[in-house]
Amino acid sequence: MTKALVTGATGFVGNAVARLLIKKGRDVRVLARKSSNHKLLQNLDAEVVYGDLRDSDSLKQALNNCEELYHVAAQYTFYNPNPKDIYDSNVQGTHNILKAALQRNLTRVVYTSTVGAIGIPSNGDLGDEETPISLFDCKGHYKRSKFLAEQEASRYLSRYGLAWRSPVDPEATPQAGTATPTTGTPNTS
Repeated sequence: MTKALVTGATGFVGNAVARLLIKKGRDVRVLARKSSNHKLLQNLDAEVVYGDLRDSDSLKQALNNCEELYHVAAQYTFYNPNPKDIYDSNVQGTHNILKAALQRNLTRVVYTSTVGAIGIPSNGDLGDEETPISLFDCKGHYKRSKFLAEQEASRYLSRYGLAWRSPVDPEATPQAGTATPTTGTPNTS
């Protein structure tokens, strides 16, 4: 059975990714900070390991015996009195997990960004991953950090020949019992 590490499973998207991988037959391990809210990990048939994207040693341990990585974690906030924390988690954390993944010779690495790192066409149409965007276009530290993290992931693509895919499903909707993106509160509809 393929072992996959999922970062961000204490959050909305990462938890949905972990549940889908389990449903598809993967042996899932999730990386969580001890300080995170672990409510969404309840009833999740996955191994939980504790670590932090800012701690390279914990990432190497978390990836031990894994074949796949689904990097979904991010510090999702629009205000932090210390914006450096956001960049340390989102940009340096992405660098750290991709470096650890490369050292482990994984068969698959999936990086998840944010809609905030997609450009908006001047004609008002919807943007996609090919729509140009610059750091200047990104408003706020969260969006800037995710733009820079995506640039870091892209550098790994060009430097090490990793496959780059941007899986976006605009029609995806949360199922009953899953958490909503901003509150972590289960959806009851």
